[in-house]
This record gives sequence, structure tokens and C-alpha cells, in this order.
Amino acid sequence: MSSTKYSRVASYELEDGRNTSDYNEESYRSANSSISRWRPRSLLTGPRWLRDKSSQHKKAFRLGLVLFVVLVLSALIVLPNAPDLPALPTFNEGEFDACPRLLGEAESGAQGLGGPSDSKQSTGDQSEWAEVMMPSQLIELVEHGKPLPRLLIHQSWKTRDLPSRFQKWSNDWRRIHGKRWTYVLWTDEDNRQLVEKFYPEYLETYNNLPREIFRADMIRNIYMHKFGGVYGDLDLIPLGPIDKHITQFLAHDEDAKPIAFVGHMGEDNFEHSIPNAFFAATKPGHPFFYKPLDYVVKHQNEPAFNREPEKLTGPVALRACVKEWQASEGKTHELRVLENGKIYPLNWSGAPKLNWCLCRTHSPWFNEGKCNALYEKTAWTITYWTHSWS
Repeated sequence: MSSTKYSRVASYELEDGRNTSDYNEESYRSANSSISRWRPRSLLTGPRWLRDKSSQHKKAFRLGLVLFVVLVLSALIVLPNAPDLPALPTFNEGEFDACPRLLGEAESGAQGLGGPSDSKQSTGDQSEWAEVMMPSQLIELVEHGKPLPRLLIHQSWKTRDLPSRFQKWSNDWRRIHGKRWTYVLWTDEDNRQLVEKFYPEYLETYNNLPREIFRADMIRNIYMHKFGGVYGDLDLIPLGPIDKHITQFLAHDEDAKPIAFVGHMGEDNFEHSIPNAFFAATKPGHPFFYKPLDYVVKHQNEPAFNREPEKLTGPVALRACVKEWQASEGKTHELRVLENGKIYPLNWSGAPKLNWCLCRTHSPWFNEGKCNALYEKTAWTITYWTHSWS
């Protein structure tokens, strides 16, 4: 065996100072037993496994690199189809860079920024808040033919354990509307029970939806049709009582037909211009709410619709259903599209940059109190657009 094989270890020396290049093959083998006592003399040429293409270390490194690439590619393929992935925040890197300057200019301006420094946890006498009713109690009233509460607030979450921010905002709904209203928090389990009991013709469609966010979108139409009242996403906050603006909630005309309400945002040709974060129906039974349900049945198996919720169960689908209703059946039961700025004042494309700084939860300068002060004189609600899909 040629001793040149061992000449590559010349960058190391033994602890007694003797260089390994002074060793022949036999002395190298003898010294090899003490290799753990060697220390680097020069790293300019790198370790042996990087310099020797034929070494086993090099081969192992290459194999490991290949396996790593395979794992990464596999993850990229699998992740888009994984269930219940949260949506990515819809902001760009550097989007909030101008906020310190804008906030400074606003604070030093003639009027400054109104509102408190932040909105604290709701306090006060909770006996004056809207009463909480369990979904099972509401379902039982229907099953026994008993009268329903006239003024209902519906919200939904995976379980009854709300994240702290959502808990605070749900308390705001109860506090602002007071004890004349009844508050219901629906869970995924409650939602399925509701479909099973009263809308079994849609149960297969409901169960076959690809992710829970699709089902959460679909079920809110059933809340409105079966019970009436108001539905609001957990990041949609009332700036005052809804019945202050939709006075039909206060009417007691048993013969009046139900009226449905949706919000509007931005230009009418914007496909997301009718978000589904808010619904209202003055009474149960408005036939419009079958439209979004039937829309899901019709398009559920079409790839152009079912990849993301917006086009099958979300705002794009809702806008299509509203346009169809207005064109064909709007004269039988009224569906009102509320004017811009009432429900969704924080327009995705048209809001001033300063408002974006204060009102987006993804902003480092998010401030609920100051955000609300920007809109409370003109808007009925404000949505912070957390995009917390689950």
C-alpha cells in the first residue's frame, strides 16, 4: 500500500509536536491508535472529508444532502393538502415600515389620534350583558315548537375555549347589546348536530367539504335561515348596538317578511366585495340563505371552486349568490346590501395606510381603541381581518 495515501493528513500534528508527514505507512498505522490525541495544525485546506472526493465522509454527506432535499420537496407537496392549515397573513414584508412616521405625524397634527391607548378587557356588571344560551338549548326550543329569542347573536369556534383576544371581542358583543339580546357560541360539534337534525339533505355535502373553514362558512347561512338574528366573525366587533341601525329588529309585526342584510366593501366589481363575516336576518326563514347552500352542492366537486374556501363557501361565492338573487328572486323577499363603510370600513384596497397600521392585528402598531375611534362615527362594525382560519 502506498504511503502517499496518508500524505493527506499533513495538516495535523501529534501532541508531542511531530508532524504526521514525517511518518511512513508503518509509523502512521502505529500513530493511528493515538489519533484521538491529534489536534488541527492548519485548517486552510479544510478537513479530509471535504478534500478527498473518494472518502466515505464525503459520500455520507452527499447522501444526507439528497435525503434532505427529498424531505423538503415531500413537505412542499403534502402541506398544501393538509387539513385545517391556518391562512397566511395577507401583508407584504415591509408593509408597515411607514407606520412610525405616519403615527407620529397624526399624533402631532391638529386633531391627533382619538380613542384610548388600547381597548381593555370588557368589564362592568355582566348581569346587564346579553344572556348566553347553549346551542343545544336553542335546538331544543325548535324541536319542542317553543318560541325562539327574538334577538340572537351567533358566533362560532372549534370549541368553547376561545383565544383570549376572541374572548374579549365576544364579550364586547354581549356588553354592547345588553340583556335584550341572547348570545350563542356554536362549536364544530354543535354545527354538525344542527345540520343532522334540521338540514339532513345537506349533511353529505357538509361532511365532504375539504376543511373545517369550508364548513364554518357554510353553517352561518343555516344560523340565519333557522334562527335569524346577527352573525359576526370573532374578529368583527360592533361599534354600537346593531338594532340601533337595523330597526326592524325592534318591530313586533308577526306578519312581516324577514329581511336579510349583508355588508359591502370596495368597488362592486371586486369579487370579494361582499364578505361573509357578517349576516343579519330580522326573522327566521329567509329563503335567500338556501342560495349559498345550493351553490356548495352544485360546485363542490369542481376544482375551480373547491381548492380554497373563498370561491365555494366564502365571499366570492356569496357575491355570486347575492347577484343571482337580486336578478331573479329579490322582489319576493328583501335582501339588503349595506353601503360601503358600514360593516367593513377597513377596506382591503382602499383604507388609508395609517388606518392599516392601527387596525390590522398583524401590525406591530395595532391598537384596538385608536382603530375603533377612526370609524365609530360612521361605521356599525369593524373587522380587524385576523384571517384566523381553522
